[in-house]
Amino acid sequence: MFLHLFKKCGDNIDDSNETSLISDSILLIIGLLVFNELLLQTIATKKLKYPYLKYINDTIITTSIGLITGYILTFSKSGKDITMTMKMGFSQLFLIILLPPILFESAIHMDSVTFFEHFGTINIYAILGTIISMIITSFFIFICGQLGLAKELQLSKCFAFGAIISSTDPVAVLSAFKNMKQSKMLYTFIFGESILNDAVSLTLFNAVNEIINQETSDLLKVISQFLLIFFLSIAIGYAMGIISAFVIRFKNQAIANFEASLLLLLPWITYLISEALEMSGIVSIMFCGISMARYTIPNTNELSKKEFTKFYEIIAHIFENSVFIFIGIGVIGFNLPYQETGVGIIISTFIAINLSRYFFVYLITKFANQFRSIHIINEYQMNMLWFSGLRGAMAYALSIQTIILYGPIGEVLLTISIAIIMINIYVQGVMLDPILAKYSQNLIENYEDEEQEKSKNIFKQIKEGISQIDNLFIQICLSENNDEEVPLCINICFQNRKWSLRS
Repeated sequence: MFLHLFKKCGDNIDDSNETSLISDSILLIIGLLVFNELLLQTIATKKLKYPYLKYINDTIITTSIGLITGYILTFSKSGKDITMTMKMGFSQLFLIILLPPILFESAIHMDSVTFFEHFGTINIYAILGTIISMIITSFFIFICGQLGLAKELQLSKCFAFGAIISSTDPVAVLSAFKNMKQSKMLYTFIFGESILNDAVSLTLFNAVNEIINQETSDLLKVISQFLLIFFLSIAIGYAMGIISAFVIRFKNQAIANFEASLLLLLPWITYLISEALEMSGIVSIMFCGISMARYTIPNTNELSKKEFTKFYEIIAHIFENSVFIFIGIGVIGFNLPYQETGVGIIISTFIAINLSRYFFVYLITKFANQFRSIHIINEYQMNMLWFSGLRGAMAYALSIQTIILYGPIGEVLLTISIAIIMINIYVQGVMLDPILAKYSQNLIENYEDEEQEKSKNIFKQIKEGISQIDNLFIQICLSENNDEEVPLCINICFQNRKWSLRS
């Protein structure tokens, strides 16, 4: 697997040394992860004694370790070969190995009720917001280039980069907001948008490349393709979760470790099936996690449940740290063309992504609040939604792919992406905790008069009806330990079966 992922590591690396370089790269990352854990624990014990350390979060420490390592590797030829191997192998490694468990672990711990309650608003942020951000960012960078304020890029390349950099990265967002307990609604907005807009960004990026290669110019085809990918990805993920619930419910009790094995492997299977069908594995694994948390995990025994959750907590933590170590190494170790890129286009990009994000967050929030009778998104929550648009590993991985697609221009796009990611980590990352602490009370949603408002809101009544149907025909059928009275209609449906709902 690793040999395949790191196969294309550059023409300047001898094939005979490829296996050795891959082994050295893996060994280096493992060593850095161990050192990172020791350093994080040491700093955590010192935070009470030195209060200023509370402004240095774990992401900053981990990225800094990677940054220093990347600098050290530049002093030897073997070190440069290792960084080249990482550079060309990271994109596939991230998308296939590192990302799935990170997203799945977050999905199974997410409040699915809150997520589906705000599903419409989240989709508007993710779909319409990403499109608006891409358009504004692309034209802003292009105009700055035409005016001589930044490096000049072709409009097509600006749109491709606009699609990449408009995606808020789930790894960066989840790492920064993991301890945020002030508002379930706000966390769900941030998490849901960061996941779903990846599907939008990938579709837009692929569409731009098809237009560049003159494979298509049909806008309706692009829109229909996106909608098909999005909803089929949801269906695949949710269906896999329900299938796993049925399999575990009617399993053979004599098979040892069956539950734990299925729970551990299914997320990756779901992700890879979705990707093999050219759908969005990111969306599929998210909804697989939501579905399994609702239907599958309640059917498992306590031992399997503990093993399952603990495994993904550990793996997600390790892989998150691996991602930021990779990013840190790339800042110096990848020998990027900083002089050719120039400061102008980096500043232009930073201004563009923040202006475009503030514009669509403000616009969509005002629109969404017109249809909300409860849980109105207040000004503080809106500003936090804008501020939380962090870029990270997703933009990093896709920018690496542009090197293969666009050559030297791809190197420039990767340089811009890394610069923006560093600003997000070292500037916005430092500011997040103080902002959350200062405005924590303003970020909590208002639940006053919720019951009265529910009775007045027809959309709430529809949601409650769907929820009751879900509980009646799905949850009771799948939950082995459900103590509720089984409805007569379900007993009639299953009375001639060899098994019963209480078996």
